[in-house]
Amino acid sequence: MEKNDLDKFIERSDAFDTRKLLEGVDLSNVAEEIDLEEILAEYGKRGHLKDLPEAESDEVWVNEGYRLKPVHAREEKAAPKEEQAPFVAAAAEGQAKAVNAPAPPEPEASEQTAGWDPEPQALYEPEAKAGSERAQGVPLEDVMAQVVDAVMEEEESRRQVAQPVVRRGLFSRKLRRFEDTEPVYVPAETEPLSDEGESYVEEPEEEDDFDDLPERDSGAASADYHRRYKKLRRRGRPALLAALLSGILTAVQYSGAAEPYVSAEQFAAVGLTLLAVQMVICLPVYVRAVAELVRRHCTPELLVALFAAVSAADGASVWLMDGRGMQQPFCLVAVVALYFTLRGEMLRLRGLRDCCHMATYDQSPYVVSSVKGGYRKQECSTDGFVGMTERESEQLGWYHVLLPVILTATVVFALLTAFNRFDTANFLWYWSAILGAASSFAFTAAFGTPLGKLARRLQRDGCAVSGYSGAQAMSRKGSMILTDNDLFPPGTVFMNGMKVYAHDAIQAVGYAASMVNASGSGLRQVFGDLCRSQGAHTYPVEDFSFYQEGGVAGTIRGESVILGRSDFMAQMGVRLPREIKLPTGVFLAVDRELVAVFAIKYMASDNVDAALQAVLHNGICPVFAVRDFNITPALIKRKFKVNTKKRCLYPELSDRLAFSEEEHESSGRPAALLFREGLMPYAETVVGGKRMYGAVRKNCAWALIGSICGTILAFYLAFASGFQVLSPAPLLAFQLLWSVPTVLVNGWVTQY
Repeated sequence: MEKNDLDKFIERSDAFDTRKLLEGVDLSNVAEEIDLEEILAEYGKRGHLKDLPEAESDEVWVNEGYRLKPVHAREEKAAPKEEQAPFVAAAAEGQAKAVNAPAPPEPEASEQTAGWDPEPQALYEPEAKAGSERAQGVPLEDVMAQVVDAVMEEEESRRQVAQPVVRRGLFSRKLRRFEDTEPVYVPAETEPLSDEGESYVEEPEEEDDFDDLPERDSGAASADYHRRYKKLRRRGRPALLAALLSGILTAVQYSGAAEPYVSAEQFAAVGLTLLAVQMVICLPVYVRAVAELVRRHCTPELLVALFAAVSAADGASVWLMDGRGMQQPFCLVAVVALYFTLRGEMLRLRGLRDCCHMATYDQSPYVVSSVKGGYRKQECSTDGFVGMTERESEQLGWYHVLLPVILTATVVFALLTAFNRFDTANFLWYWSAILGAASSFAFTAAFGTPLGKLARRLQRDGCAVSGYSGAQAMSRKGSMILTDNDLFPPGTVFMNGMKVYAHDAIQAVGYAASMVNASGSGLRQVFGDLCRSQGAHTYPVEDFSFYQEGGVAGTIRGESVILGRSDFMAQMGVRLPREIKLPTGVFLAVDRELVAVFAIKYMASDNVDAALQAVLHNGICPVFAVRDFNITPALIKRKFKVNTKKRCLYPELSDRLAFSEEEHESSGRPAALLFREGLMPYAETVVGGKRMYGAVRKNCAWALIGSICGTILAFYLAFASGFQVLSPAPLLAFQLLWSVPTVLVNGWVTQY
């Protein structure tokens, strides 16, 4: 057709009439196979297919790189023959099969499709059953996501090239830039074997972690400590008698009053006899020393036991060795040292027994455990209390480090003194003198006495601390969380009256009780009693929320309910009568209308006041995690004379709600158990634990200082003057005087 003819054809009004263009074309088959909805779904999601080549025949053609929506066969059409090849769309889980058309050969790429290399797809998928869901087309977003992922993987592979190592100086702090280019080895997962088969995979050795070790039953632990304590207590009285007799003999010998009647050899024989008897009585000291030595621990028991053994050998050398001088051995001092060591161990076992015995009660106790803001008491499991109680003190590690050095120094100093004075025959005397000065009487009293005294007092008050570990944990926190019931226990808060302005009184009481129960404050018991007396019942509260200004809000039965102080009501736009002035009143409003006013009265308890003063006096910071909007810093200051701005902590509302959760997640094991209600047992436990921990630290430091000073002083006196200055009486006086601060500190533990 020439150009002029084409222009004339276009100018005709019916040039593009579809009916005229399709005259003589049989469309019966096409109408059966093509549906308008499928065409819209096909081209509405994928756009136009202008880039696809035209098929040379009427057969259906599917491009491998672009998937078409399959044309579903109608139920009245016959099923396709088996020899007809399926046509599979790419990048999807479905399959498309051509109807009544054999598979054509792959067409050659045209100019429009040249250079287009689609992603290889599956070439065959099993034929879908009749009536099953057909696979849907792949959206354009998924195709783009696959392309982007492929590009990102390629870019990442390019970056897996080792960067050059930057040279740096010897003392440069710049980090070396490097990147590992080798793939990380991931071991293959081992298939679990059946119960009949034997596993050949070596399991990793478990770490010796205390938290993973099983703990003993509280009853068994208490019985064990009680049995051991009874044995030591039976030995303690004769040991005390021997120690008193040794002290008297030492004083008599030093005064010289018995010289006309008793010779030096007779005094040595009496001292050696007393020491032998005392060593038999204090046999548990030797047993513990050997047991700790097997564990490669040098303990005070080992130092004292060695001092007694060397003194006994030196006392026996008075008759066995001719070259030994007539100076008195230190047997009487060793007798006293053994008694103090036995007494310290006895008090330690008594304290552990009392702590474990409290855990055997059937009553469910409060557990003092660590939380985010400090320590708080809550009702939870007591698992781990016995394990915490049996843990050794952290300060015992000081002994394990320094006592081997002190013991080695005593041997070296004794050898130096003996060689310097050319008196090797008296080596045992020099060594026993230096060992006696190093064996401080305050060693075992540093641990046993504070624990024994505190455990005995707390047991009378219905409490127990979990040994040295619990006291140490409570001391490190330095704060204790107090809730509504701690400050105002049941019986100190009561209803002083109410006034209803709108609605029914029973309904108003039910609404107020519902809001108080949802808040979890200490007013639950007060409003619960009021609700029962009025015959009201509570309702479920929805959309409940707290307000920093002093109130709560929620929805009850589709009505907006507000409960709070008077200032909170004013901020929420609720009008209040002018004659109402209640600083601790509870106001109830429904739909911004005042419904009722409840007058609440708070009374300060003497026990709570005394407990707060004890807590503040010992440097512990109370954290007031209260939910009652009436318990403000002003109320606390007015009732308990406590300034919350200086020595206390009144956190924000969000922190108060988190700290006062009834089931707060705790970290660590229980530090103490409380079997009594109120703030006083709680305060006694925390304050006592802190005092005990401080006493143990001070006693250990003082005992080590005394041991070091005594070792150096004894070496100097023996090296310089020999037998003229060193004698049993001055050494005993030195050890007793050095133990006086320890006695004072131990007595201070329970004075609060």
